[in-house]
Amino acid sequence: MVEEGPRLPHCYSCHGGVVALAYVTIIYACASVFYLVYTRSMGTPFADTLTEEQRQVKAESARKRGCVFMYGIIFSSVLLLLVKPFAYTEK
Repeated sequence: MVEEGPRLPHCYSCHGGVVALAYVTIIYACASVFYLVYTRSMGTPFADTLTEEQRQVKAESARKRGCVFMYGIIFSSVLLLLVKPFAYTEK
């Protein structure tokens, strides 16, 4: 049997799935930062070959996709505010 020390009032334990998802999230965030730092000095040979019309199509597509992503963030935020899945509960 594992001995547990005293717990502070604000401490709590998580389900194993929550801890696993937390690790996945941290790994993803660290990998994203690594990617940004590592590729910052890399060239863009494909983008350099695009015509002005292709650049405009790409910019419009990026704008639309950015809007869809922002709608997703807004929807998810409102949903989380309503559902409150991480509300503190007394033990």
